[in-house]
Amino acid sequence: MAVICRVAKPEEYQAMIEVEKTVFPGHYYLPDVEENFKDPARGVLLVSEEDGKITGVDHVGFLCDGSGWMETLRVLPEYQGRGAGNAIWNKAIEICEENKLNALRMYTGLTNVRSKHLGEKFGLSVAVQTQEANLLKEELKAEFAAPAGKTPEEAFGFELVADGAKAYELIKPCAEGYQGYICFNRTYVPLNERVCAWLAAQGFVYAKDENVCVLGGRYMRKHALHIGVIGGDLEACLNFAMAKFAESGLPKFTCMYPSVREDIREALRARGFAIPENHIIMLERKFNW
Repeated sequence: MAVICRVAKPEEYQAMIEVEKTVFPGHYYLPDVEENFKDPARGVLLVSEEDGKITGVDHVGFLCDGSGWMETLRVLPEYQGRGAGNAIWNKAIEICEENKLNALRMYTGLTNVRSKHLGEKFGLSVAVQTQEANLLKEELKAEFAAPAGKTPEEAFGFELVADGAKAYELIKPCAEGYQGYICFNRTYVPLNERVCAWLAAQGFVYAKDENVCVLGGRYMRKHALHIGVIGGDLEACLNFAMAKFAESGLPKFTCMYPSVREDIREALRARGFAIPENHIIMLERKFNW
């Protein structure tokens, strides 16, 4: 029976969850992003099908820079190697063309040769290599919270930047140190003017003089706070960021940064972040429809 890939129906979401549960038991997240993934303004849900059975799932997310994000690509183990992955990728490229997306990106582990090869087969190439650091709420030391009776802004002198042009002016000098990309929730977008305006509109950008700190998340914002960018005085920015995490009460604090940034890695380790040795790569293909 030929493998096909099509746009998923809303009522098939539970079946998609079951596919993810089978592929990654204990590590699935489709239930947490249902509202986001079912919103046609934010992307397209895809399923592969063989003989009437859903064998694979995927979401092509529409991001704030006008790009597409390939995520949650899962194929049932017994159907792998039978064309489901290829069918999903072909459909994803078609979705990009239909919606005039300017790029398609994905992430995978540095050692995940199979996933990397599949992306490269469809024209993507590695754009950046990163490392992820995490700090759990229960591991946060009390000394990093703002002094009693003060907000982090009052304690450290940072202010929210709501103007997109100002945000871009502050963040632009940081772009080279982040190899041109910001990452939230393992989702990468370029640090350009359009993205910086979106970050400011979301209330993610804080600054003190030339120091800038971008804190937020793409989705699942009740699960974790993410550091997107820190620029200027690293210590000042991280001290403020730590106090914001303490204030948030969220269960996890995450920072994705380029693997070459030893300064960020050591500063995070000094604050108790756990940093696994594995690295994460982002692949991209740019379009000019």
